[in-house]
Amino acid sequence: MPDEEHFSELLSKTIKSLQRGIDVLRGTVFSDRFTSILLPILLFKRISDVFSEKSSPHILETIIRSNSFRIPKGCSWHDLISESFDLNRTLEKIFASIESENPELQGILINEYSHHSIDDRNFREVLNAFDCIPLGMTQASNEQMGEIFTRALEFLARSNGKRGGEYVTPTSVATLIAKLATQDKNEVINVYDPACGSAGLLLAVANQKLVLHELAGQDINTTTLILARMNMIMHGKDLSRVNLQLGNTLEDPKHINKRFDVVVSVPPFGASWNPDHSYSSRNLISTYGPEPTRSKADLGFVQHMLHQLDNEGVMVVALPHGVLFRGNIEQRIRKHLIQELNCLDAIIGIPPNLFYGTAIPACILVFKKQRKHLDNILFIDASDEYGKERWHNYLREQDLDKILAAVSERKSVELYSEVVSIEKIRKNNFNLNLQLYIDEYRKETIHSFVEFHNLIEKHQGKNIVFRGVKDSRFEITPSIGRLPIDSTKIEESEEAIFKQFKEQALPHLNFTPRNDWEWLALAQHHGLPTRLLDWTTNPLIALYFSVEEDCKSDSAVYIYVDNQPPVDLALSEYQNPLLFPSDQPVLRYTPAHLTPRIIAQSGLFTVHQNVTQGFTSEQIHKIVIPNAIRKKLKQQLYRYGIHRATIYPGLDGTSAHIKWLNCQNDEQ
Repeated sequence: MPDEEHFSELLSKTIKSLQRGIDVLRGTVFSDRFTSILLPILLFKRISDVFSEKSSPHILETIIRSNSFRIPKGCSWHDLISESFDLNRTLEKIFASIESENPELQGILINEYSHHSIDDRNFREVLNAFDCIPLGMTQASNEQMGEIFTRALEFLARSNGKRGGEYVTPTSVATLIAKLATQDKNEVINVYDPACGSAGLLLAVANQKLVLHELAGQDINTTTLILARMNMIMHGKDLSRVNLQLGNTLEDPKHINKRFDVVVSVPPFGASWNPDHSYSSRNLISTYGPEPTRSKADLGFVQHMLHQLDNEGVMVVALPHGVLFRGNIEQRIRKHLIQELNCLDAIIGIPPNLFYGTAIPACILVFKKQRKHLDNILFIDASDEYGKERWHNYLREQDLDKILAAVSERKSVELYSEVVSIEKIRKNNFNLNLQLYIDEYRKETIHSFVEFHNLIEKHQGKNIVFRGVKDSRFEITPSIGRLPIDSTKIEESEEAIFKQFKEQALPHLNFTPRNDWEWLALAQHHGLPTRLLDWTTNPLIALYFSVEEDCKSDSAVYIYVDNQPPVDLALSEYQNPLLFPSDQPVLRYTPAHLTPRIIAQSGLFTVHQNVTQGFTSEQIHKIVIPNAIRKKLKQQLYRYGIHRATIYPGLDGTSAHIKWLNCQNDEQ
């Protein structure tokens, strides 16, 4: 096997070749066709180089036996690259001949975009980009070639923006799901993914354990299924044990009569569906609860997967957070799965921005029909532990190890995991929101103004900010994320709301914001839901906001030690406040145009990449303020000059303060 240094160099060359291919094709074809054009060429280069090695007396037969397709005479990579004219048509003929000679490649090399006209000059540049990469078995084993192809898929997914998430599960997520599904197994009989995409999850399971019989999957998209078959070939898998079917899994399942040892999937988040009246009886899912609403197919996939799961099997599925707490039919399904079937074993909250195409956070659910721990469910909040790339997050080895250890040891760890009784979940009406069961912050409760002052004194430094909330149960979530909109649609709604505000606000302004950041701050100031959160550098002002309004619950002040650099508007990647790099998911922002209110409140903002999940960090501390001392604290703040008239400059604030002050006098 080639050494690691050689492999890294080969991987780097492959990614550079793909980038060069994209650069050449950009402006010639639509970006969503890059994958369908470039990956068949990469596959052709691999099988041609492997076939060419057959003729070498130095190559052992055992090296090439597991991945050897026949290349007809005149159809090698060298034959193609030697042509001078009409390269596109030549490649089509070569692909047709190879598919004819190798039935297992039928429909993989030739796809709907193979006939797209690309002029010879551009096509020559694309081919030259791949010509310098040696991809024979002596250069890359099946395992290494599989990893190269996986990285190529991820690279193309990132290059394709939001549409890239349709067919690729990021490697770190696929590895976690595969390890969770096989953690207690010595071998796997068969594996099934009902929304297999490019087959990353199936291959991840196969990389963990020997799959004895079958890798089975189904996908609704023809092009995606071609990529899945291509991925299997690049990994050197025996295609006789691969069973990938085309079709809508929920409406026309192709594996309905089979049961699988391992069932894994990352179904499309928040997809709608339209089953006919016979769906439940025909697909035998009534055992697993009521039929899901047509606007959300998430739990429909869960029911289908449970039906396909063997009684001794393990099922792992990644879904949007909404499945944990949405009401009506989905609440009834959760109740049925927990109370009647008792098959939900663990819930794991994973970080935001892991998936290509969406930044929303997700969770992983582990199901077992034969559970060992019948009286509890394990909750893990791993949402704050991850590595950061420029535009996406990923799970590091230590993050994977910590999650797997928590699942294996099944014990409560402060701020991370909790073993929760079924009875407690029942009392919460089968709401599985992680925040109900796992504390998010280190917290202390005060009982006097002096105790508040003493806690604040423990937090000294330049970049410490404070936020007061009237209800201690409130999460640190931007207002756009608190709208009653499904999390899978929130980003689209946010763009529409912000656009409408900019269009309709101009007639009412005395000045014009200079950039979208100032527009966003203006929108936040006037009550538009945004991804900004208000903070203050003055702890007494935060305390005032926490006790300002009457409330039946305790209130809280959050302390955030913000050691990250603020938004740098001079950098091009920060020009759009709705889309910025993920290596800094929360940024501090102080607008240049300060209003009297912001000045009076010593105010500033944080801007959040993930708007649907509460902001958590080891740098956040929470001070809980009992409701019983709310009124007294407000009176003490008045003595220090912190009251509505000073915080809200103008007649409105003055009037509100006069009203409160006279009410206090009456009570005394």
